[in-house]
Amino acid sequence: MRLAQKEALKWNKEAMLYNGSSVDRDETQTGMEGRRKHWNIQFGIPNKTDWYVVTIRDGKVWGETHLPNELDSMPENYFISNVKEFKYDTPKLLKKSQKITKIYPGDTFAKGYNFGFTKDPKKNFPLVMVIGWDETKKSMIYLMYNAITGELEEKIEREQYKN
Repeated sequence: MRLAQKEALKWNKEAMLYNGSSVDRDETQTGMEGRRKHWNIQFGIPNKTDWYVVTIRDGKVWGETHLPNELDSMPENYFISNVKEFKYDTPKLLKKSQKITKIYPGDTFAKGYNFGFTKDPKKNFPLVMVIGWDETKKSMIYLMYNAITGELEEKIEREQYKN
């Protein structure tokens, strides 16, 4: 997050962190220990429509994309104001997820465990997501945690391959 934020601030000094998600780039399952090497991290400016994506690969900025007029104009409460708010990280939350529910790594799509982060604009705190699969590999399981307290906020199961 910090690396991407530094890059986004070069684009615009008003850039604020919007969300991020791990990206499937590996041939084998990854994320088994709660870490991923590839991320797309998105930034915006409150009350503007510009969107900026920083792609991280193996701990380095791999690319940046500026998409003017691609983001809906949103107030500041949709953005993460300080990355230091994140007290809980994915390794600890993956272990917690495995105790809460049966969650399995993906094997063909979304290989391994995946992760993401965003902000709950109504409750005004950042969220960390742990993403895995049910035992049949038909539904993805999204566990969303308060990044400050580590408490589970929501669990969503969504069938994937449904036409």
